Amino acid sequence: MVASKMNDMAGDGTTTAIILAREMIKTGMLAVTFGANPVLVKKGMEMTVKELVKVLKKNSFPVKGKDDIKAVASISAGNDEFVGNLIAETIEKIGSDGVISLESSSTSDTSVIIEEGMKFDKGYMSPQFITNQERSLVEFDKAKVLVTDQKIANVQEIVPLLEKTTQLSVPLLIIAEDISKPVLETLVVNKMKGLLNVAVVKCPGFGDRKKALLQDIALMTGADFLSGDFGLTLGSVTSVNLHCTKSYHYK
Repeated sequence: MVASKMNDMAGDGTTTAIILAREMIKTGMLAVTFGANPVLVKKGMEMTVKELVKVLKKNSFPVKGKDDIKAVASISAGNDEFVGNLIAETIEKIGSDGVISLESSSTSDTSVIIEEGMKFDKGYMSPQFITNQERSLVEFDKAKVLVTDQKIANVQEIVPLLEKTTQLSVPLLIIAEDISKPVLETLVVNKMKGLLNVAVVKCPGFGDRKKALLQDIALMTGADFLSGDFGLTLGSVTSVNLHCTKSYHYK
């Protein structure tokens, strides 16, 4: 759990986190064995952590510029300066908020391919939508995208759209405020039968930020943002309101 959280938060330092956690548990249990109050031991650890964090923040400095990034990346890559330089150049091109994914190459060369796109923190609503079992990903090429801040409560609301995308032989990605259990089950069953090539993602964000994110997604994909505020309903949507994205990868 410690390593997993560390990896999610920082993307590195998992070994250090495990060593520190082990020693804290070991020392804490030893203190309790010799009569220490476990509640006070826990409080003492929490106080110590706060003080240590202050010291670390005071003595730390942000990574700035290509040279700093190269140094950190090289160390993380086992002191491989070539890989470190490659990562530094990539971050310089895509920015610090860019997403870097590692994939196996069909050659012995290590290279970088830069693709435009966006990332948001929501995954597929059912593992049955997975298309790449090895990596547990939903991968679509040239998919139609439905973006809405409305809840899909009845499958009849999207039947015409499902029929149209099936006729066009293109995948359908649905990003909605919510979707009822019966609708989700219907889509999953038809997906498993091979009748539909579809995936559903629940809206990212909260409140006003949610609507802003949906507008960004619609803008990025070229789809219309089907919002009740604009008088656009699910019943009136056609394939014209959607747009084909170049590619889609989700987990």
